[in-house]
Amino acid sequence: MMNFDPRSEAERIIDEVFDLVSEEHLIRFIDEPIEEAAASFDLHGSVPVTLEVFNTGTGRFVSHVYKHGLTVQKILSTSQAYAEALQILERGYQSAQGRGYDIALLDALNREHDGLRFVLGQMVQLITAMARAKHVRWVFASFIESAEWAGRTLMAEVLLERWGLFLPPSIMNCAPVQLADHLPELINLLISTDRMVNKMLTGEMKLCAT
Repeated sequence: MMNFDPRSEAERIIDEVFDLVSEEHLIRFIDEPIEEAAASFDLHGSVPVTLEVFNTGTGRFVSHVYKHGLTVQKILSTSQAYAEALQILERGYQSAQGRGYDIALLDALNREHDGLRFVLGQMVQLITAMARAKHVRWVFASFIESAEWAGRTLMAEVLLERWGLFLPPSIMNCAPVQLADHLPELINLLISTDRMVNKMLTGEMKLCAT
């Protein structure tokens, strides 16, 4: 019979969490399926864009992507798809002209710049961001928040030992017990820092102005 090692279990959970919220995992299991679903959508680009065409088209688009691009398939009725598209645009859409549904409609009416395709392109980004956020919340709820307090304390200890050099002194000066209830925020901070460092190392981000 194997002995249960709480420390090893904490390390295993941390490893799994970082793997599940890594950029590589998000791209493969969230971004790419959504992009493939969006690419397979029949836009009917030859139809002149009107208010009705816009509402119907964005609703059909959301329904198609939710059915074919999400990890957990979501089937929407016509009215649900329209309401979802409206909410996505109102909350997240933005362009040089402003924000929200009305601006998206104005952009879509611009046939010279293939406006409807532009709007749908931004909807892909918004749906992807929502799906990513939902996935990350699920990971934290399943692996971190469901753990007992003692286990979360050990996880905080692991994080401090492994990535202490990347953390500000205000966090490094905290004891693991003080961070046990703030692991999602701490992990998000470490992930953001790691991505920023990678961008610097690959030349995607300039260290200073030139």
